[in-house]
Amino acid sequence: MDRLDGMQAFVAVGETGSFTTAAARLKVARALVSKRVAKLERTMGVRLLNRTTRRVGLTEPGQAFLGRAQRILAEFERASAELTNLHGEPAGTLNVSAPMSFGIKHLAPLLPGFMRTYPSLKINLVLNDRQVDLIDDGFDLAVRIGRLADSSLVARRLATVRMILCASPAYLAAAGRLERPADLAHHKGLIYGQGIAVTRWTLTRGKETVVVEPMPQMTANNGDMLLAAAIAGEGIVMQPTFLAGDALRAGDVVRVLKDYSPGTFNLYAVWPANRLLPAKVRLFVDYLGRQIGDPPAWDAGLDEIDAIGSG
Repeated sequence: MDRLDGMQAFVAVGETGSFTTAAARLKVARALVSKRVAKLERTMGVRLLNRTTRRVGLTEPGQAFLGRAQRILAEFERASAELTNLHGEPAGTLNVSAPMSFGIKHLAPLLPGFMRTYPSLKINLVLNDRQVDLIDDGFDLAVRIGRLADSSLVARRLATVRMILCASPAYLAAAGRLERPADLAHHKGLIYGQGIAVTRWTLTRGKETVVVEPMPQMTANNGDMLLAAAIAGEGIVMQPTFLAGDALRAGDVVRVLKDYSPGTFNLYAVWPANRLLPAKVRLFVDYLGRQIGDPPAWDAGLDEIDAIGSG
């Protein structure tokens, strides 16, 4: 196992370019990573890494060995997964990243059922609207919403996420109902954004596309906070139905400009492309797909609500 540990340490450093980041991924001390790589180099009789005070780089033999070491580790994981499937249930820890609001409202309620099915498997769920680096931050998979720009990830689409515009009946009674997108310029907007918020909304109806800009009343990086402000009558908000659905059913908010769509996104499970899909990840992704459904469970009955219409 010493040589295998050495290869794991070397691959982690080679992929991340850092002993510190590799140690965080492997969840061991930085000194231990350095010791394992040094021992592997002594065993093989060749220097694999160039170390300076500022950076770590691969030597020419290190570059040649990295791909082979990755394949060896992948084959070891494959063999381990096959043994797990044949002789027992998955064990260890499954590290999952997910968006804050979606994770609280829709992912967390699904975890008890999964953990009852696989009691030897622990879940480490980290909720953050910041997109994490799965490899550097040590995650097995992430649940993400929207467009995927990272080609180093494998993605499985889980469901469609619909966006809507909505406001409280009290706000609309006081501020006036909307007849056309241009009217939004005279209404208060509750704007979602990370860092600098984008105050323009793009709406479509068939082939028509309209870009509108409401008066920014409030900006926040949390959808639940913005929905609460909308329910309190503070303005109009653009929300995914997985957040606004319950408020629509309760009549706390109604949909506005229902003939215009703010768009749809996809919900994905993603994991690193250069790794074999472990059994624990495959089982969890399959479980999410079954439980969420497509169309997703959170959209059930919304099209029958007068306020949302067919939109």
